[in-house]
Amino acid sequence: MRPRPPAVALVAALIVMTGLISLLGGVVAVAGASGAVLIVGGVVDIVVGLATIAVGVGVYRGIRVARIVATVVLAVRVVASLVGLASTGGLLVVAIITLVLAAVSLIVLWTPPANRFFRR
Repeated sequence: MRPRPPAVALVAALIVMTGLISLLGGVVAVAGASGAVLIVGGVVDIVVGLATIAVGVGVYRGIRVARIVATVVLAVRVVASLVGLASTGGLLVVAIITLVLAAVSLIVLWTPPANRFFRR
């Protein structure tokens, strides 16, 4: 078995936690929904949360496709955070934290130790 770099395990855990938050938010939205739009939004959050958890587990296991999907998702989060910083609508701290976590996670996924881990 290939040794898993601790930083890759941390990134995988962060991805799984993000998925759990999305999943929980979706469940809460569906449970308290009073209209079709809220129900659809909640269901989308649930599906995205489950997919994110699957990607995090894949990264933890060293599955290359999961690393590529995580890279795309993290890159989108970086861009979204930069947009959030530009529009500072009261969530400046959230945008900064998201930007830093996504950028660091993205970098860690492509470090030499991570590259060795994801090779077969």
